[in-house]
Amino acid sequence: MKNICIFFPEKKIGGGIYWLVRLAKELAKDNSYSVYYIDYKEGFARTLIDEEKDNVKFIDYDAKQRYCLFDEECTLVLPIHNLYRLPIVNPKSKVLFINWNNVCLPLLKRHCKFLRYDMNYFLMEIFSHNAQVFVDGTHRDKCNQICEINFKPNYIPLMMEHKEPLFVKNIINEDEINIAILGRIVPDKVHAINNVINQANNYKTDKKIIFHIIGDGVAKDKIKTRHSKKFEVRLCGVIKEDELDNYLLKNIDVLFAMGTSVLNGASVGIPSYIIPTENKPFNFNEFVFLPYTTDLITGFYPNQKDRFRLKTIKFEDVIEKIYINNQKYELGQQCYEYVNKNFTASFGCEQFKKALNDTTLSYTTVAQIKNIQEVKANAERKLPLKYKILDKIWRHNKRKTGDFKKLKFIEPVRYFILNKIETHLLNKGVIMEDLLSGFKEVSLPLSKSSTLVLKEFNRVYLFNKLHLFNILINNDTIQIEFKKEEKDFEFTFLDAVLLEFIIKFTRVKNKYDNLYLYLFGFIPFLKIETRTVPYEKMNPEPADFSSHKNVLKNLRKKYKSEEKINVLFFVSRISCFIWERLYNLFKNDSKFNVTICVIPFILDGQTEMEKQLNLTYNKLKEEGYNVIKVYDEKNDTYFDVANELKPDIIFHNKGWYRFLPRGYHVFNYPQCLNYIVEYGFSGAKNPDGHFNLDAHWLADKYFLPSKEHLNMAKELSKIKGKNCMFLGYPKFDNFFDKNYIPKDVWKPQEKKKKRIIWAPHWLFDGGDMYKTATFHEIYDFMLRLAEKYSDCVQFAFKPHPMLYKRCLNKTIDDKVWTEEVIDKYYKEWETKPNCQLEQGAFDDLFLTSDGMIFDSISFMAEYMVSGKPSLFTVCENSKLNFDSMGEKVYSKLYHTKNLKEDIENFINEVIIQENDYMKAERDKFVKQYLIPPEGGSAAKNIYNYIKGELNGK
Repeated sequence: MKNICIFFPEKKIGGGIYWLVRLAKELAKDNSYSVYYIDYKEGFARTLIDEEKDNVKFIDYDAKQRYCLFDEECTLVLPIHNLYRLPIVNPKSKVLFINWNNVCLPLLKRHCKFLRYDMNYFLMEIFSHNAQVFVDGTHRDKCNQICEINFKPNYIPLMMEHKEPLFVKNIINEDEINIAILGRIVPDKVHAINNVINQANNYKTDKKIIFHIIGDGVAKDKIKTRHSKKFEVRLCGVIKEDELDNYLLKNIDVLFAMGTSVLNGASVGIPSYIIPTENKPFNFNEFVFLPYTTDLITGFYPNQKDRFRLKTIKFEDVIEKIYINNQKYELGQQCYEYVNKNFTASFGCEQFKKALNDTTLSYTTVAQIKNIQEVKANAERKLPLKYKILDKIWRHNKRKTGDFKKLKFIEPVRYFILNKIETHLLNKGVIMEDLLSGFKEVSLPLSKSSTLVLKEFNRVYLFNKLHLFNILINNDTIQIEFKKEEKDFEFTFLDAVLLEFIIKFTRVKNKYDNLYLYLFGFIPFLKIETRTVPYEKMNPEPADFSSHKNVLKNLRKKYKSEEKINVLFFVSRISCFIWERLYNLFKNDSKFNVTICVIPFILDGQTEMEKQLNLTYNKLKEEGYNVIKVYDEKNDTYFDVANELKPDIIFHNKGWYRFLPRGYHVFNYPQCLNYIVEYGFSGAKNPDGHFNLDAHWLADKYFLPSKEHLNMAKELSKIKGKNCMFLGYPKFDNFFDKNYIPKDVWKPQEKKKKRIIWAPHWLFDGGDMYKTATFHEIYDFMLRLAEKYSDCVQFAFKPHPMLYKRCLNKTIDDKVWTEEVIDKYYKEWETKPNCQLEQGAFDDLFLTSDGMIFDSISFMAEYMVSGKPSLFTVCENSKLNFDSMGEKVYSKLYHTKNLKEDIENFINEVIIQENDYMKAERDKFVKQYLIPPEGGSAAKNIYNYIKGELNGK
């Protein structure tokens, strides 16, 4: 028999107690568990549990004595902020923490008087032992934001007792609007109540508005209770649970609440809306209809709305639905069904049992952590074993400061740095105890099925410049490495003063793949770089660009002497051709000779390279461009661009050297000006790949696709983005040109149909940084949808050019995808009456479509500028790792939670029914981040910039 001990001694009424009590009662029905509840003798939970009937035993809690439970092992369950009053139980017991409130971590820090690194250490212990569960997604999100640890979505939802439907179909009073706000009236919730009252105050109606405030608390005097003939606030106080349902049914038409309270109304068929909350007065006229939430959310902060893609509704629209459109019964029914599907005691109990089995956190560990005291600047204090690694590091560096024990500031610094390294490594899947088994080399305990990604090369800097050591990860081992040639350094008095205050005045910033620590919030103190390879090895052979410094000067002379300037545009695949408008601008200027060079794309082998080379060349030749192939497949020879065409300016659209033959990489052209516009709109979290390739450093200008990318370059580029500019993104020019008339590239149909693009990516078989493709999950499902909706929807299958190669000889659904299988699949899309295969440029396709289903990161923004809705597909194995711009774009898109179900919902609701409720947000985002400066086109802006450079302006 397993002993479960729930610890939450509390005398006041609260939704959390109801939740724990329901958990206890439901778990006690399973005879394999003995359930105990530790509470005050006059605790509120005792009024809700009948020990004999419910089979839950109470244990009296004495705050002074911290009651000893009994000698048997148990699993102790308690809210995480209650660590400070941890009861004494059998030391062999396990612990499971509950996070049910957005202020749990601030309370934890305050109650336990934790320093930042102490709390981080505690949370990493919990993380590594699967010892924390959440009530819903917003609480997990808030926790992740505060501690910068990505806790798993382990949810035990709030639970409601099943009730028979007691719907009231009619409005309570035709001359009144009767609204309830239910819940405790406490400081962290009173502003949410006032926000609802404010929205009602602003609503113009002939009916009288009556607010029924049900609940009590210390902050009730802060409720705005102004009355008028048309507006009344009634403070109803606490209504007992057995009387509450009857009161709601007889007096209320609509409920605004959060947490357990919003479920109370929904469980009896009252239309129920979740209210946003803040810890200060706020004005936010957006509420969430309970059945429209995600991640079991029953409460949210305004800034969480976008992250969870919550579909909100204004106060006036809620009232209109109920009092004008007469939808009270319909909305109440939806709420009732939603609660009985997602918040049942049986479902919550199953999740609870799983969490009890998964936690491996020992009570002894928790008790030790609880007793962590503030680290004193005292050299005599003995460090725990786990901090001795840093002792060795400090000794190895042989500081010139003499005996380091005499320096009081060294002790907390050692503690501090190692703690941050430990937190960082634990996030990457490394268990610190394994680092203790050896200073030079240790085993890395990761299973083959682990989804954690480890970088191979990590460097640790003090004050952002002083290189302390490297952490190398090779073949499942970790090695600490020091540079022999590094010089010793001497601490100054100022350093000592700063470090004395480091514990109190440091903030942590974990951005991209670096962990930054700032002293006083702005002085860089410690940086841990995590890299796949060191910067020095990222690019092939250092480029000799010493002769490049006079290129612009000489080119200006050539331009002024009326000699023609030779401009080349490099392109490797037709889908990456972004030069149309820029090419024409230079072509129509008599001072330039313009040529397009089709460069081999070598990543996928010879056959695919030749296929893409000829496809691109023939297409551009057909459209009248001055184009050459730089590769002769008959003789296997490459064209010498530098000597044959003598370029003065080259436009590149790929920085990755491994994609292209070495002869066409930036470092081979120091004799001309090099400009880069990447072919895809980057959104993945890959700072090296987007800002720190040699092409990015050597280019005369690196034209970035958005304002946010420019901000990122200034922080992440090793040269601080000094050669970066935002003048717009040429790929978007046709979308922003109101005079551009797209060609109708869709297959003719007998009648007008909605047009949907399906654009699957190729990265479904892994990747160090991200994997997005869902093709293997839905390839057959999408064909079935095309047949199902053939009467009203037309589909365009637009696979990534590399999808064909990546599917070749891959096993999907127990079937090996040979060329014959892939060709047959592609042919099916090409020949179905309402379908077509698209493998070329996409401007016209996008602009003439009605929506897109996709999983390519670059398409997130590239389709958004079309103004049409899109659905980003996510499956169970997807790994989305966005940079700051990617996060912003992704938050404005529709995306899947239940892959196939949500795809069909998107087709029906957003495309066919035209309910594109996120359009306004997307349009606002495009204007804020993507519109070219000064209202011109990106091509025109770049052309004018280069003309200005040649003119010496």
